[in-house]
Amino acid sequence: MLELYRHDEPYYPSSDGEPMGENDVICWLMASTLDMLRRYYQNDENVYVSSNSFVYYVKDDPTQRVAPDLYVVKGVSSRKRPNYKIFEEGVVPQVVFEFTTESSRYKDLGTKKGLYEVLGVKEYYLYDPAGEYLSPSFRAFRLVDGVLQEREQRPSHFSDELGVTIKPVDQLLRFYPPDSLQPVPTSAELEELAELASEKAQEAAARAEKEAARAQQEAQRAEQEAARAEKEAARAEKEAARANELQRQLNELRNSKSE
Repeated sequence: MLELYRHDEPYYPSSDGEPMGENDVICWLMASTLDMLRRYYQNDENVYVSSNSFVYYVKDDPTQRVAPDLYVVKGVSSRKRPNYKIFEEGVVPQVVFEFTTESSRYKDLGTKKGLYEVLGVKEYYLYDPAGEYLSPSFRAFRLVDGVLQEREQRPSHFSDELGVTIKPVDQLLRFYPPDSLQPVPTSAELEELAELASEKAQEAAARAEKEAARAQQEAQRAEQEAARAEKEAARAEKEAARANELQRQLNELRNSKSE
């Protein structure tokens, strides 16, 4: 039976009608990082990865919400959700990413950072793909004694929560598993790899076909040589038989004259 929405319960919207990102780069960055992390955790049913969706943190108060650009929650189902309610799931996102723009830089470093700190987010990453609003453009914070403390400035950071090294490359955040020198691929890179593999397979098939044709030609040539050799052997045998017959006749003739 369909469970109808109770009108005495607050409504928790899944969208505020605003565009996904401030510009094309941010939209691409959000979509790409979401895609990569979801693929990285695709075999783990207890990791939820989402982007630009509302996170509600106070029951019965839909105004108390935040929409991280990207966040990861371990210990909950990976099923898709219209939004994420901490008070229902019982787990706070462990890792949050914000992609900083001109309009968001003060919130990212101020109110949002303070909120994530209060909620207990363990790792907080800020990335400015334009390199204009943050210095350095990639900054990492870790929760220590209830405070999001900034980590040492460096070009990449290892995430204890995600188990990967995070590094900005060509305006994109790349995720490097500990057992690989290659990052988690993007969808475009997977398509390129698939096309390359297909081309190599086609080339290998063409080479195999060419080799098979050449082997067939060699077999036909060998068969022809064998037939010719057999024919020559038959001719030689015939000549030998004729020579023997002539020799026999000659011997008979000699014998008749001697008598």
